[in-house]
Amino acid sequence: MIGVHTPEFEVERDAEHVRRAAQALRVAYPIALDNDYAIWRAFDNHYWPARYLADDQGRLRYHHFGEGEYERS
Repeated sequence: MIGVHTPEFEVERDAEHVRRAAQALRVAYPIALDNDYAIWRAFDNHYWPARYLADDQGRLRYHHFGEGEYERS
């Protein structure tokens, strides 16, 4: 699992802020910082949060936009 953090607000662009928040929330997986929205655009994403699950071949198998469905993913 890899998280991708795309900032909504300017303060969220700071890697140290993201690192502290991840530690406080006990996020154990790596987080890529997408300050330039490259990953956001590559997925044609329009939502916070959005979850995309891919298989080992890179095929998208599941997606969910917005809050909820945490147990399923």
